[in-house]
Amino acid sequence: MTKVLVEPDPEEVKQLSEALGRQPVILAGICEAEYCGRAESVAGPALRIAMCKPDGTFILHNAMEKREPTNWNPAPSRQSIEVRDGCVVLRSRRLDVPEEVVVYFHRVFLACSLPKEGAKSEDSVFYLFKSEEDMKRVIRENPSVIEPGFRPVSEEVECEAGVADMVGYDEKGRFIVLELKRARAGVSAASQLRRYVEAFREERCEEVRGILVAPSVTDKCRRLLEKYGLEWKKLEPEPLREDGGKKQCTLTEFLDGEGD
Repeated sequence: MTKVLVEPDPEEVKQLSEALGRQPVILAGICEAEYCGRAESVAGPALRIAMCKPDGTFILHNAMEKREPTNWNPAPSRQSIEVRDGCVVLRSRRLDVPEEVVVYFHRVFLACSLPKEGAKSEDSVFYLFKSEEDMKRVIRENPSVIEPGFRPVSEEVECEAGVADMVGYDEKGRFIVLELKRARAGVSAASQLRRYVEAFREERCEEVRGILVAPSVTDKCRRLLEKYGLEWKKLEPEPLREDGGKKQCTLTEFLDGEGD
């Protein structure tokens, strides 16, 4: 059963106990946390998000900063919710070693249990471009993945700043330089594209657009692209094809050397 509670009182949050271990459960609010096990730690009051997964995995994230979790317990772990002195207490105990995380929610802004349908990932596949050649092939076969009217004309084009991955023209006849990255792109990719664009502008004496093509970019990279007047086009690997055509490999196949 799916349940979404907005600014619930503690007793309402306690009702989600029935979903623990069966459905994903999420709590978001102002809380403190204590960890006891191989070491001890205390996290002061802050806005955090707690996630309890059906397999027992528990993760507590600071909602405003940092990628790493404040606390976490891997499976096998068991979570419970109780109310103590008007405070929601979320407890996560590991079952294989003596470790425990206790989270005290002084105020809960959102609490929910998510549906089981579609929660499992056995049938989903993570795809990864094995090389930038795969990306070039996708663009050659369907130039509109860059933008409507894009016309690629050449690959591995030399300029004073190096070798550009691909160049072409947009529907208005403007020259475009593409820098391809098969994984998350950082500031170095933005700087590299900027050098190519400046070199082609000086060489051709005309307007030149620069587009970074990647599945994702970092925040710093995005800001740098905006600063330089460059663009980012999100390009993700295509799904596996069953029509006999060349297909993308899964991450496992990539690491095992399959899919060549």
